[in-house]
Formats: sequence, C-alpha cells, structure tokens
Amino acid sequence: MFQRVVLWLLAVIYLVRFAVPALVSASGARVFGAPWLDPGQEATALLDSDIRYWGVMCATMAFLFVALSFDVKRHLVALDALMLGVLVGAGIRTAEIFLVGVPAGPALVATGVEWVFPLAWFVSTAGLRKLRRFQLSESVVIDAPKAAVWGLFADFGGVDQWHPYMESASLDPGSAPSGVGAARSCVFGPKMAIRETVVEWDDAGSMTIAIEFLRGLAPPINDIRASVRVELVGPERCRLVLSMAYQERFGPFGGFLSEMFIAGQYRGVFQQMLGAAKARAETGTLVPQVVMPMSGRVLSA
Repeated sequence: MFQRVVLWLLAVIYLVRFAVPALVSASGARVFGAPWLDPGQEATALLDSDIRYWGVMCATMAFLFVALSFDVKRHLVALDALMLGVLVGAGIRTAEIFLVGVPAGPALVATGVEWVFPLAWFVSTAGLRKLRRFQLSESVVIDAPKAAVWGLFADFGGVDQWHPYMESASLDPGSAPSGVGAARSCVFGPKMAIRETVVEWDDAGSMTIAIEFLRGLAPPINDIRASVRVELVGPERCRLVLSMAYQERFGPFGGFLSEMFIAGQYRGVFQQMLGAAKARAETGTLVPQVVMPMSGRVLSA
C-alpha cells in the first residue's frame, strides 16, 4: 500500500507542478512560452511546442504512475525505469543549482521531491527484487487409456519418436532406462541440446526432470524443473498435465523477461507437445515437426 501512495502522490505532483503549468503557459504564450529570439519573436511557436511536449510527457508519466500502481509486483521493472528517470532529472536540476544558482522556492521544492520520492520507492520495494520462482502449466484431455499416455513419457529414451521439436534423443551412457537418476540428451538442432535428468518418478503416472543446457544460448533462468502428470478421467480417458518451474535471474529485469518472453515461449512448446501426445495416443499418428527457436534446425521440404 505504501508504494501505491508514493506513486499516486508523485502523479499528483507531476500533474500540478509540471504538466498543467507547462500546458497552460505554452498555450497562453506566457513565461515558458516567452521568445528566446527577440527580433520578430521567431521562436515563440517553436518554444510553445517544446513546452507542450514537456507538459504532455509529464501528464503521461502521471498516468503511468497511477495505472501501474495497481499491480506493483508485475510492473516493477517499468516503475523502476520511471523512477530512475525521475532521479536523473533530479540530478540535472541539482547540478544546475550549483552551476547556475538556487531557483525560486517552488522549483527548489520540486527538486527535493524528485529526490525523496524515488529513493523512498527503491527502499520500500527492495523486498520485491528478491529472486522469484515462476511456475506455468498446460493440460489437455486425451481420449485414450492412462497407461497409453503415460507410456509415451515412460519410454524415457524414446521421446524423440513423437516429440514435435526434438531432432533426436538418447539415454546417457550408464543411465537406467527409467526412474530417478535416468538421464537423456535431447538435440533440437545443431545449435541447441539439453540434458534431462529424472529427479522424481512415480510409475502411477508422473515424473519431474531437471533441465541443463548443453549447447546453445540458455535462457536467463536457473534451476529449471519440468513435470509430467497423467490423471485418470475415465476408463478410456485421461488428462495430461505439463508444468514447469524455474528461478529468475537478473532480478526484476529477469522477471520482466520471464513474463514477456520466456513463459510465453514455454507455454507454446507445451501446447505443441500436448497436441502431439494427444494425436499419438488417440490415433497413433505423428504431428508435423516444429523448429525450436534458435536451434538452428532446418526441416526438409
């Protein structure tokens, strides 16, 4: 709640102290709109345009402070960027005080506000910048026996026989064919390969694997865990659930990347896998292969 109050107060200040005076004075060609080239007042229109731009920008920032305040955790990166911008402005005005002179009272107060509010923001939101663990899940109902669906995944070294993205898969040397500790190397193309190691296994229809990137550009996340669970819905019907959990990297920026790009990409991969497993279990058919982004794989025509 404190963070929201800070944002709302700063929004009011930006409207009352910056946006409204700038827009009013520019429109009336007063103070801010005074010409800086006296002969013929050539610059009045240009300067008025600049001040209007400043007013609109401040009003936009005020709007963003309010709009983003309703979900601070989700929009933390954007709000941090806005607050950094405020601090930069405060630094510029502070430098002007030392180089040019102390401004009038309202301007001096505004400079103080531009220091106090962002600093209060960063201190009060410090706890939100701790690394978070993200989770996502997708599922589909399949008209096939639970054992048949689970068998697609229990054949740990043969997942490439139906997986829509995978070019090849093989058990690591010395690995058990299934169960905790089983490990396989999965190749998606010349530029991407991963190792998947089973950390949890239940013959009733579930497992969890740890994912390690062997080749290619790894996403900015750590401790990646993917899970498969097959739930009984009826005698010849089940639900396949694919889920993933991972730790963000790079603080709020990593969280922003996760929400904007990484989670969406993995959801897309899961949806393709669910469709492929459904087709294989229900009809025995294979879906067309799909290229994993940045894998370097080229499908033959």
